[in-house]
This record gives sequence, C-alpha cells and structure tokens, in this order.
Amino acid sequence: MKTSSNRIEDFRVELTVVIPADEIEKKFNENMSEAIKDLNLPGFRKGKAPKNLLEQQISREKLWDITRKDIIDDTLTEATEKENLRILSTEEVNQDDHTPGEDFTYRARFRLMPEIPDFEYKGIPVKVEKIDITDKEIDLSIENLRINWAESNPITDRPAQEGDWALIVLEGKELKRIFLPGESGAKKKMFPISQLSVEIGRQRGIVWLDKEIVGMKVKEKKTAHITMPKDFINPPLDEDAEIEAKIELQWLEEKILPEITDDYLVEKKIAKDIGELRKKIREDLESQAKAFEDEQVVQKIHDWLVENVEFVLPDDIIESKKNEITERLRQEYHQRGQDLEMILKRVDDQAIKIREEIRKQSVELARLDFLVPHIAEKEELTVSQPELLNYIQMIAQQTQLKKHQIKKLMEDTDFLMHTYRSILSRKVTTFLLNHAAREYIEVDSESDEDGKDSAGLIVTV
Repeated sequence: MKTSSNRIEDFRVELTVVIPADEIEKKFNENMSEAIKDLNLPGFRKGKAPKNLLEQQISREKLWDITRKDIIDDTLTEATEKENLRILSTEEVNQDDHTPGEDFTYRARFRLMPEIPDFEYKGIPVKVEKIDITDKEIDLSIENLRINWAESNPITDRPAQEGDWALIVLEGKELKRIFLPGESGAKKKMFPISQLSVEIGRQRGIVWLDKEIVGMKVKEKKTAHITMPKDFINPPLDEDAEIEAKIELQWLEEKILPEITDDYLVEKKIAKDIGELRKKIREDLESQAKAFEDEQVVQKIHDWLVENVEFVLPDDIIESKKNEITERLRQEYHQRGQDLEMILKRVDDQAIKIREEIRKQSVELARLDFLVPHIAEKEELTVSQPELLNYIQMIAQQTQLKKHQIKKLMEDTDFLMHTYRSILSRKVTTFLLNHAAREYIEVDSESDEDGKDSAGLIVTV
C-alpha cells in the first residue's frame, strides 16, 4: 500500500491510497470463496459442485464493487496512521476508475484535529477554599433538623403573623422601567408563578416579602408594590427593583419544634444518642464539603486549561459553539421580557459586552472539547463496551424507558457517541482532579444572616 497526503487548507487534507493489484486480487478471491461457500447447484451434492460452475453464479462486477469497498474499509485507518494524520471527521471518499488486474487508487478528504501543543496537565495549580466543619455548623444543622421534624398545626382561625409558616403562590412584575431598543414593552416578569414556603419574619423568611404576608388569611389574594433588593439571589438583579407582586396565601401553620434528647432520638430510631447524631452530621457535612471543594477544583482546572493551552481552532467550530450559547441566552432573555437579537444589533456597551462574552465562552468550550480527548489519548483512558452499556442501562432505569425505547437508543449512533464522550469526559475530569496541586485558602465559615454556612451545606438524617 502506497500513501500520500496533501494539505488543502488549515484543517483539511486529501489522502491518496494506492493498493497494488495483487493485494486487491487476493481480497477479491477471498470474497469469491466466501460467496460460493453456501451455494448449491442442481445435480450436485452440497460442496461437490465444480468451483468454476459455482463462480459463474456470482456477478463478478458486483463482487468487485464489494471488494473495493472492503479494501477501503480495511486500509483507511492504517493509511491515516501511516501519514500521521489526526482525523476529526471524514468528509468524502472517492475511487478512481479501476480495471481488475490493475492497481486500485482511492482518495479520502478529512477534517483534521487542531494541533494541540505538548503541555503538563498533571499537577495543575489550584487555589481552593478550605471548609472546616465546626461545632457551630453542626449546631445549625441540628436546628434545621428540628424544623424538619417539627409537628405542624394548621391555622385557619386567624391571620398570618410572625413565626408562622406560610405556603404562598407569588408572581411578580417589574414596575417603572425605561424600555430600551430590543426590550418588550410588557412588564418584565421578575417571578414566574412560583410556590414558596416561608417562615414569616424568621430564619427562612424573605424580609421584603414577609411584611406583606402578615395579616393575610388562608385563601386570601392580594396585589402589592414591593421593593425587591438587588442582592436577592433569585432572580439576580443589577439594582433594587420595584415589583407588582400578586400573592395568594394557600396554607398557614405553626410548627412545634421537638427537644432533641437521647430519648427522642432513640424513639424516632434516628440515633442512639446526641453524640452519634453529631457524628453522622459531621460526616455528612464533610462529604458535602469535599464535593463542593471538588466542584471548585474542576472549574479552576477548566479555567487553567483554556487560559494556558492555546491552539488554533476551526472557525466553523467556534461559530457552532457561538450559536449554542446564543440560543441559550436568547431563551434566558426572552423569559425576562427582552429580545436578545435586537439587543445584539445595537452598538452600546451592553451589546458589545454580550458579544464579547459569547465569543469568549465559545472559544473556551471549543478548546475543552478538544483538550479532553487529547488528555484521554495521552493517558490511554477509554470507555469499554460494558461501561457504555451499564451507563445506558442506568439512564433507562432512571427514566423508566421501555424495552423498545432502549433498543432504539442502542441503534442511535449520535446518542452512543454523545454517551461515550460524556463518560470519557468524566474519566478525564477525575484524572485531573486526582492529580491537581491544591493550595488551600482559609475562608470564614461563619453563618450568614439566613443561617446557612459558607458552602450552603444541608444535612438530612
């Protein structure tokens, strides 16, 4: 087999492969032997018919077509390896006219992988917050468990007051807006219709909302104008916002919190004593803290990779990522009553910032898409067929798929490839996580005003 390659442009190459006549002739004869193996001719016992008579039953032209295809399938990968080509995808394969008895030539056009430089990915430096579980966090967790274990008494004979637990339906629209080009003239929805459980005026209340609930009775509805602070986490705001809030009080109750004693824990089959409960809580919080720390490390590893490993990317791949990100943003802006396409047509600072961020994210995500398989190849990380099947079976159980649906998934090449890449990405992430050089930074683990610790850890027992 002779090979040669010609770079057409930055990320495309044409490969020419010449198969000697004797090699393709040998393959043709093998195919002929396989084709006549099970043929029967009238007047002859099975396996006793003359070979030349059997061969006459086979279309030599069709068999040559099959043989040329088989030769391409058998030699294409070897030919790319011989030319040291790193293939991203195959665009087309064409055959030259071929006459039996002559050499066979075919040509293939490929998209090439970006050329990724050598870099050291073991020991990526990562500064990460150190979360130590203190007695204060354990005390807070026990208090939260008291709330979860509390007995509830419904309230129907009086209005809501501080200390009550209320289940409300809330819908909010922003008021007094100055509409810019690209924004809908409709009032911006700050809250889609949401169901919220709040402890009025206490730990799990919402300060700016609680005072509106006080005095309401069950099943009562009201509309109120409220100033929602910018530091409210959902939805995040750039500044304080006045909203028109529609509130419905669906349920009201008071909770009687239990005293956590050894006898209570034994009776409820929770733990043998308070010491064991605290031990369980500590283990749970430490496990969550480790998971939270690993999430930080993974993000910082990704940031390090995209910032320190530079290589040229195909423009169309970047464009594809930009389209994905833009579509996701378009949906987010639409939910907020804004038209992203109209905003991006402007030339103001907001539009420029959005375009720059889309471009930045598209490059970063595209780089990660290539860096993950690059590291997997270097470390010989692969996904076995049993791993793939087990993962698909797990998805099938979680989503309660029927047998015919699972069978359809197993025949979906795109799904299988996506699943393979997802599992491989997890393996690479785990590898990088285990080899990262962590430097711990002490953080203040004091509880915030809402009673959550610094990592937002939650205990359930």
